[in-house]
Amino acid sequence: MDSASEGPRVGGLAHALWSLALPSRFEAREPVATEAYAVSRRRGVAPLYDVYLPDGPGPHPSVILVHGGGFVLGSRRMKPVRLLATRLADAGFASCAIDYRLLFRGGALAAQVADVDTAATFWRSRCEAFGCDPERISMAGFSAGAALMLLHAGRTEAPYHRLVSIYGATEFDRMGGRRAGLLLRLVLETNDRRAWRERSPAAFAHHPAPLLVMHGTADRLVPVAQAERLYARRNARGLPTDLELVERMPHGWLNDAALPETEQAIERVISFLR
Repeated sequence: MDSASEGPRVGGLAHALWSLALPSRFEAREPVATEAYAVSRRRGVAPLYDVYLPDGPGPHPSVILVHGGGFVLGSRRMKPVRLLATRLADAGFASCAIDYRLLFRGGALAAQVADVDTAATFWRSRCEAFGCDPERISMAGFSAGAALMLLHAGRTEAPYHRLVSIYGATEFDRMGGRRAGLLLRLVLETNDRRAWRERSPAAFAHHPAPLLVMHGTADRLVPVAQAERLYARRNARGLPTDLELVERMPHGWLNDAALPETEQAIERVISFLR
């Protein structure tokens, strides 16, 4: 999703895509297993997840990772997902990195949330087989994946240990820009901006698990004000919420493992999950 003004600029769509194309600059762990969380389908993205495990015996706490990509692209093996899964494993956490159907590849928003629902339920049934603690399951999402995470958490009664939103899109009706509007019409399958607001993650962000909201102040894809309002809304309801603003960082800064802000952000996530 693009910002309101046209043309590439720091914090916009061009910068986010460019940062994904950078070399990885870290040594990623390999998943120990890849499984299907639903019956394979002929159309769209296959319902798969990767399992990353730490060294040593369990039971390990685990984190379900939901990739970003503007609801249109991305995968469970995107750079920031593999980076966080690797660092989590180094810190003693298992990860379950999931794929979900994408727009133009099997489904709009409702199908994507349904995939997150199904994957999370399946992981709960499988985590003990991988030496993981079913009482300490957390979830973290990036960008569009954070939106899906919050929508999933807002409609489930399943407990979570912690939730982490990393530059998450939480207010669909406040994205701005012609291209963002066109994309949201397709993702939400309606032109009704009132429906966009009612279906936004901010309207569902009431899961009682502690939530870490992490956002860059130079983000022009998802304005930082969305993170600030989400924090205020949850605080008003008495829900445990931490807000971590990362100065001068654009959307998608975790794509670059060489940034000191990326290292600091990952350390903050690990500290919160503990």
